[in-house]
Amino acid sequence: MKFNIKTISLLLLLTTSQITLAQTNKEKALAKGKEAIKLMDNGQLDKSIQLLEEAQKIDPEDVNYPYELGYAYYIKKDFRKASQILEGLLVHKDANDRVYQLLGNAYDHMGNSDKAIAQYEAGLKKFPNSGNLYLEMGVMQMAKQDYAKALAYYEKGIEVAPGFPSNYYWAAKFYLSSDEEVWGMIYGELFMNLERGSQRTSEISKLLYDTYKKKLSLRAIRRRR
Repeated sequence: MKFNIKTISLLLLLTTSQITLAQTNKEKALAKGKEAIKLMDNGQLDKSIQLLEEAQKIDPEDVNYPYELGYAYYIKKDFRKASQILEGLLVHKDANDRVYQLLGNAYDHMGNSDKAIAQYEAGLKKFPNSGNLYLEMGVMQMAKQDYAKALAYYEKGIEVAPGFPSNYYWAAKFYLSSDEEVWGMIYGELFMNLERGSQRTSEISKLLYDTYKKKLSLRAIRRRR
């Protein structure tokens, strides 16, 4: 098959037009998505949902818009709707550990803790280095009052995702209320290096201060003896 210069030029023009259109659509969807997240942060959930649905129609391949849509329904406490959206994302090629985490959280809020745990476990099989999912497994064990198992999950989360602060937070709280306070001080200091200026930081700071103060008081009593 022979192509003349006009035919080649036409093909290049069509290809360029398609690429430009795809880029334009992605930019439009992104602008709507960013505005939707701003609205969500300001509590305007219905407007946020509307924009996210529009963004998803424009760019249906992007996993972020349906994920944020599920999150918006989650914040609205419409956990059933959130779970329906998130369940559809499990087969998405770009589904990440946050999808499994949020879906498990939705199940938990619907009173199905076993289904939530199964979802976190399924997520860990695909994302074994997810600090988020180890955190959720720890929280579920805390609810069952199996504190040893909860701590094991937090410490595993620290091992596989050392830059994720929440597992340090819970491990520090656990140890600072136990007889092994030294580990609590270590985890607490590491947590404060990772997360600054939050309410949790203030909480851990006070716990560390009280622990150090108690240790110094004990040393002073021993010296007097």
